[in-house]
Amino acid sequence: MNMQVDKLVSRNLTSVLGLPFDNVTTDDVVEKIRECCLTGTRCFLTTPNLNFAITASSDNEFFNSVVASDLSIADGMPIVLLARLIGEQLPERVAGSTVFESLSSTSATERKLKVFFFGGQPGVAEKAHNKLNESSQGLEACGWHDPGFVSVEDMSNHEIIEMINAAAPDFLVLALGARKGQEWLMRNRHALRVPVISHLGAVINFVAGEVSRAPRLVQKLGFEWLWRIKEEPSLWRRYWSDGIELIKCLIHQVLPLAVVRFLERSRPNKSKSSRQVNFQQSDQGFTVVCSGFLDDNALQEVKQRFYEILCTGSNITLNLTEATSISQQWIGFLLALQRNLADRDRCLFMQLPSQRIMRIFRYSNVLKRFHIIDSSEANAEFNV
Repeated sequence: MNMQVDKLVSRNLTSVLGLPFDNVTTDDVVEKIRECCLTGTRCFLTTPNLNFAITASSDNEFFNSVVASDLSIADGMPIVLLARLIGEQLPERVAGSTVFESLSSTSATERKLKVFFFGGQPGVAEKAHNKLNESSQGLEACGWHDPGFVSVEDMSNHEIIEMINAAAPDFLVLALGARKGQEWLMRNRHALRVPVISHLGAVINFVAGEVSRAPRLVQKLGFEWLWRIKEEPSLWRRYWSDGIELIKCLIHQVLPLAVVRFLERSRPNKSKSSRQVNFQQSDQGFTVVCSGFLDDNALQEVKQRFYEILCTGSNITLNLTEATSISQQWIGFLLALQRNLADRDRCLFMQLPSQRIMRIFRYSNVLKRFHIIDSSEANAEFNV
């Protein structure tokens, strides 16, 4: 369990459209995956794009699958651009397809990493398996399985899980549709003896040669979605729907939050540096009392203390009554913290956030994610 705590406190997270994103580059992710594959370290990789964020907003199980991941990368230029609009600097778009291409095209220094393809249209996973072994310098396909159009339960039986484990892959790549793929991974991740698992839907099509990927220039300009429509015309409905939802998000969440962040950056530095985070322990758990401007520096200063609390297995109440603001990095961290506590049947309670904090949570699309209590409930809730 302490390994999960280590992963949490070492991550540099930010929150965009209600989801946590790791502040990483493509090279960082490639290195992380290769390291996990070679050392056998578990890594649940999630690749949220705009469609992920929109789906997660109304689907709690899907949201939980993203927050439960060990590495969450911004697989979409809209995410990167929206982050910049609210003052966050995600370094670049980190596409899952680009990560896979880099792993495949780079010569193995120790050994080729073994990949298992799961899902896709009939015959595509097998074709991807064969194509990868014909050309890849860094990857080796060790198996494939096409479960067909069946339920998540039907494709989660013991025989299928043991077939995957018997192939001993380093990297399991799914193509089942985002919602179904995330559900399958959440259901089976603890039974899988595979270091790195991820739903990288389009990758199987790209490797199999069923669909061609956009040229580099088109990718860099942020128009890969147009190329995808050219290759797969049926996608236009999804992109049209996502575009409508994006406009709504801009009006009701992103632009108001951008104004709040702009005004914060305009304040004197003295008001920003006014902050305090105190940790109070009782028999029931810990209360973290925060005041002032909770910026990124404040989070880095107290992460070690959160690590120590998590190792005790206690509930945590976060008192934000006197907090004047909270950064997107804090929000990203709290989303992951809450999931970490839930995994061990513990809770994160949010006590009496100020109106300003409530407004930031609402614009960040995370207000409904936290268990908010008043002072009269605090002691009772600790005993849950």
